[in-house]
Amino acid sequence: MIVRDESNSRWWGADVGRVTDPALVTLPAEERDAALAPYAWAELRAPLDAAPDPWALAGAGFAFTDVQIGFRIRLAPPAAGSSARELRALSADEASFDPAAVPTRPFTHERFLLLHGAGPEKVSERYARWARQLATEHPALALHLVRDGEPQGWFLARPAERGIDLTLAALYESATASGLHLYEAALGGFAARGHRLGGARFSIRNTEVLGIYAALGARFTTTDGHWIWQAT
Repeated sequence: MIVRDESNSRWWGADVGRVTDPALVTLPAEERDAALAPYAWAELRAPLDAAPDPWALAGAGFAFTDVQIGFRIRLAPPAAGSSARELRALSADEASFDPAAVPTRPFTHERFLLLHGAGPEKVSERYARWARQLATEHPALALHLVRDGEPQGWFLARPAERGIDLTLAALYESATASGLHLYEAALGGFAARGHRLGGARFSIRNTEVLGIYAALGARFTTTDGHWIWQAT
């Protein structure tokens, strides 16, 4: 019903759990507490239309932290006349880069900021670790976006069952490009490399990304709730 989440455990520096069966919250309190006891915190994810009763979740100590919106999008070159055409997309297997070497704009919409003991710096550390892992494991899908020789940010993807998973993107603090143009140029970069379909999930809190994907023609498909239990 619950397993160790390897990546979050490495980031947090203590065992973190991932709930694999939402029925955990309906167990007798002693059984549930025993299952959670080894972990510093644990996360439960479920589609909103199939989630456990909210009062059962609250009674079990799981706080509602986020909704992740899933989507699919056709990958295509930037529109004619778009400033995104000024950005060049270079993959890490063409020109190696470290996505954590240059400061990025903070990840201000992440549910992990709600954890006790997790401030912006620690959350940024999580995404820096993940970005390096993605660029190392999938260099052909790790795009560095540059305009007039000046790095603007990166967009990291990985293979998926259908198309590619548009996993993680960031603008550098020094970027002059907009988020819309970074995303548009990156999707065009993936298209130029033969990919036709992408998809991913993002936080409902991130209305900027919602607006970007809506503008680029995404079809929104799923809504998954996230709940976190944390030891006191």
